[in-house]
Amino acid sequence: IENKLLCHSLLRTLGIPTAEVFYGGFIEGPLGGWPQFDPNVLVSATPSPRDFVVKSTNDGMGSGVLAMTDRRWREQGWTVERLRKYAADRANADVRAKWGQKWAQRGVMLQRAILPQASREFSDVWEVKLHVVFGKVSSGRAMQLRSKLLHQIGWDGPSLVDFFVTEVGADG
Repeated sequence: IENKLLCHSLLRTLGIPTAEVFYGGFIEGPLGGWPQFDPNVLVSATPSPRDFVVKSTNDGMGSGVLAMTDRRWREQGWTVERLRKYAADRANADVRAKWGQKWAQRGVMLQRAILPQASREFSDVWEVKLHVVFGKVSSGRAMQLRSKLLHQIGWDGPSLVDFFVTEVGADG
């Protein structure tokens, strides 16, 4: 599913844990249980402390993502009005052409930030992307936010596992 809000709904329905969405809405009107986007509602749903992410529901590769912490909010002089404007700008950014999505349902979401603690040696937080072709998983990527082994050699970045799924015949 290319839309992050609809994917969130699917994962929750299947009982698969995912980062909490404080608010999400679609630009052109309500869809799939999510309301029409309103930047004022997004601002009022902002958690305290201010550890959150604001992003487009369709953009990818980290483009246009605002990852906020209380410290960043203070140090960079963020205000409620600046956040409202940022969210409205995300809503008006048409990312369909960039990704070749002709019929994308654009939206904006406010989601809990998952920030691994520096003192932890291991995190069990993963981001998984699956590629489904004709209803079957064909490949995917699982990215762990921090792995114990890589941490021991000084790497604090993500670890990745790319995989391809092949159909196994009756003879194994």
